[in-house]
Amino acid sequence: MKNILLTTLFLMTAKVAFPQTPQPMVQEASASSPLVTMGELQVGDQVPDFKFTNVLNSHGEPIKISDYKGKLLILDFWATWCAPCVASFPKLDSLDKAFGDDLAILPVTYQDKEEVEKLFSRMAKLKDIKKPMVYGDDTLRSIFPHSSLPYYVWIDREGRVAAYTNSDEINPANIHKAIAGDYSAIRNDRQQANVFEKDKPLRDQIPEVSKPIYQSGLWGHIPGFPSMASISTFFEEGDHNIRIYLTNIPLTVLYRYSHRDGGKSLNSKNVDVQVKNDNYFEDLEKMSTTEMTEWTKKYTFTYELEVAREFKDKIWDIFKADLRLLFPQYKAGKELRVVPCYALIAMDGFTPKTNGGQPIDNVTPYEAIIQNKTLGFLVGHLNLKYLQHLDKVLVDQTGYNKPLDLHLQCNMSDMESIKKALLPHGLDIIETTTEQEILVISDNQISPNQIP
Repeated sequence: MKNILLTTLFLMTAKVAFPQTPQPMVQEASASSPLVTMGELQVGDQVPDFKFTNVLNSHGEPIKISDYKGKLLILDFWATWCAPCVASFPKLDSLDKAFGDDLAILPVTYQDKEEVEKLFSRMAKLKDIKKPMVYGDDTLRSIFPHSSLPYYVWIDREGRVAAYTNSDEINPANIHKAIAGDYSAIRNDRQQANVFEKDKPLRDQIPEVSKPIYQSGLWGHIPGFPSMASISTFFEEGDHNIRIYLTNIPLTVLYRYSHRDGGKSLNSKNVDVQVKNDNYFEDLEKMSTTEMTEWTKKYTFTYELEVAREFKDKIWDIFKADLRLLFPQYKAGKELRVVPCYALIAMDGFTPKTNGGQPIDNVTPYEAIIQNKTLGFLVGHLNLKYLQHLDKVLVDQTGYNKPLDLHLQCNMSDMESIKKALLPHGLDIIETTTEQEILVISDNQISPNQIP
């Protein structure tokens, strides 16, 4: 369906008063200004008996909505520049003829008579189509607003709005059922609730059922939001979009999370910031609480990224590309380095086992319960929460990657306390070196106005 931009929206606000007598109410509509003023019609509403004088192929006679009473009337909103609209005319004309007196398809366009006649005179496949057509319309598009063409409004035999659809619903099966009064198989497309407003952000206009293929946004500090990151939806099943968001976090953390290729975490200690004289990369540990609060308000960001599930393998590349576009003055990349670390190791008495059951990894300041989970979950909790104050990262060098059960009671922020609790289980923590991926963030040797 071809999207169009409506440069003017005709929004009618006053309601029309319907008569109580069975006689139809005739309201004359012209190309220049509609005489009727009313709001958007809903499914089930009676359509006023508009009278149109701006009609082609009617032998100079006006037409009224009541002329079609007893038939299924389909209004076909179209334009000469809309290729799908023009291509559908022969098909619609054939359907109109096939259903005889039970169906009428009435083309409606906002364009003038000269534009319509020019199109039909120069296209061979349209020259034999002589059905009535409303041109220069202001009235029908006001009460049936839409943001794309072609667009169809179905009006039942009694003159009531029955459905709003796109071209997919215009087929013999649906028309046959509609003539019999059955609209259950027709998928309504309520575009009149989604009229395009050029001064309003698209994200506030697009219906919820229309999921974006890709969208991202970057904001500064947002008061009241926590400082957190979430990529949990990346691992959920289903056909919904994949979403990553980080709220009120430093630029360093944005770079860290953008380099979680394959879901592998980068510890804060595995980041080497080589940027010079930049407020975004201040050493927070040297700040007082008051200084950190003020810095947070000025130099933290909120970021959100959403992609369709079919693009899940590209999500990290998109994340990194966003940062390159938004902050071209910096560059970031990973390199392997041999660095000091703490290592969780297995000793001779290590005999891991599990009773199965519901997987649990619950680590609190003074207790760790690992059930049917790997040791990586314990290491992850310790690095992210309780051992942040240490100068080296903790790595798992046990060589055991299967689920197990483990219960520790100790001070999770104290390395000696953790070591003491691990020893009865045949585990220990030692200081050593290991090759690790280090994220290096440095100044980019280009102008900030250049986008790589």
